[in-house]
Amino acid sequence: MPTPSSPGFVPRAARVQLTVLGILSCFSLWPVIFVLPAIALQFSAPSKAWFDLPEDPGGEQH
Repeated sequence: MPTPSSPGFVPRAARVQLTVLGILSCFSLWPVIFVLPAIALQFSAPSKAWFDLPEDPGGEQH
């Protein structure tokens, strides 16, 4: 077991803080990975054409 004087020693409180920050950063990265591309892709030409289609007069779900 490492001692406080050994290189690379991380106190328990610091490990807990690093773990919490790591978990929070994971939650903040997923929206960046999925939401930002979705926002960008909705403005591409094929997506814009799909959103601009007239509404189905029968109201059926496809």
